Amino acid sequence: MAASHAGVSRHAWNWGLDICLKAMDAGMKLPTAIDLHKRLVAEVK
Repeated sequence: MAASHAGVSRHAWNWGLDICLKAMDAGMKLPTAIDLHKRLVAEVK
């Protein structure tokens, strides 16, 4: 059970990191944690 939770949290971390790195490469401002959370929830649904 704990291993699956660790896998999900690692996936969410890597997803957020990818979004932030793309924003930095494009010269855009970094999204806030709230922005990332809303986006992740929208993509999961």
